[in-house]
Amino acid sequence: MKKILFFVFLIMLLAACGGGTAELPTAEPQAPAANPTASEAADPAETKAEPVAEEPNPETDASFPAVNVAGAAVVREQDWVKGAEEPIITIIEYGDFQ
Repeated sequence: MKKILFFVFLIMLLAACGGGTAELPTAEPQAPAANPTASEAADPAETKAEPVAEEPNPETDASFPAVNVAGAAVVREQDWVKGAEEPIITIIEYGDFQ
């Protein structure tokens, strides 16, 4: 019985540590032609695009939502609070869980 278990264990070990699969042969890279044809010269992948000029976006108060909300830092009754009733330091964390 011990010989059979040893044999099964040995077979499993050899299967787990066995050689890899045969690698597929890779094609050799082709050298580019000395004189490109018209279709190769008009290849859109090799054309360079010009950058688009962007208009400057002035920063206003609308860019910062905390400025627009008047009572953002006010602790309300419906807010979840952990700790003392009158803490020395208050940390307010807002999140948009969607």
